[in-house]
This record gives sequence, C-alpha cells and structure tokens, in this order.
Amino acid sequence: MFKKSFITVAALAGATIASIASGGGADASTPSFASPEVGMEVLDMMCVEQGGQAYNTPYTITRCQEARTRPGLEIETLVCEGLLGGTFRSAPSTSHPKRTTWICSPGAV
Repeated sequence: MFKKSFITVAALAGATIASIASGGGADASTPSFASPEVGMEVLDMMCVEQGGQAYNTPYTITRCQEARTRPGLEIETLVCEGLLGGTFRSAPSTSHPKRTTWICSPGAV
C-alpha cells in the first residue's frame, strides 16, 4: 500500500514538473512556477507517506519533520526547486535515527 501510494505521488509530481519544464505554452525565457498551495499539498503528502509530520509556517512553503531518511530526497527537491522555485534543505534528525527533517523555503538562494 505504502509503495503504491508513494509511486502515485511521485508520478503526479513528475508529470507536473515535466509539464512546466516543457513550457506549457508560456514564454520560455520566464520561468513559470506552480501555485505554492498545490506544491505544498504534494510535499505534505510526500512527508506523511515517509512517516513524517508536515508543518506549515509563515517562513516556509512546507516543513517536514522526522520523515524516514531516503538517499538524496530527489523528488522533494524537484518539487520544491523545479515546480515551486523554492530552496530545499534537509538535515538528519538529532533525536530519531534514520529520520530527516527538511524544508522548502520560498525563493531560490
């Protein structure tokens, strides 16, 4: 069940990123990013799928605390930076082994 639902979320995120990357009719010289609300929902679902707790704060698009650690967090990074034009950061949990806390902040560094 977990694997199937994660694959569904990953496929949705990948399709959305591909649609935006292909231009979708927009001017290619101006990056077009998706609605932060949609991206936040996708990232929150990914966080929960990994056993984490999603938080929304005034300073981030979303924050995921104590999610199971996966190498690279590539999909989360692509959604945050590629889809939303944000900055993705992660750090291992200090209180729970094999867990990671990550954030997606608005705006590129």
